[in-house]
Amino acid sequence: MMSPEDRVMLRRAVARMRSRIVAVSCAVISGSALMIATILHIARERAPSTLDIALLANYLPGYSVSWLGALLGLFYGALLGGVFGGVFAWFYNRLAMRDPAS
Repeated sequence: MMSPEDRVMLRRAVARMRSRIVAVSCAVISGSALMIATILHIARERAPSTLDIALLANYLPGYSVSWLGALLGLFYGALLGGVFGGVFAWFYNRLAMRDPAS
């Protein structure tokens, strides 16, 4: 059984994630990745590839493999990445800060 002092020290030692920073970081990375993938797909002039990102139009309204689609991909990627990053950080913090005795 841990003493109350040990619990306090453990809680101080566990690194907490800052939800907003994680959300913004994930938003920038995922938005940029989807935009760059779309631009590279345009630049390849639809050469046969194993990655057909045009199928994302089934899930992202208005998205297409075009320059406008690249901008929409930036928006959708940032939105989804930010939401998932924030939820992940919140969930991690909940697990990290729970009482280890329970």
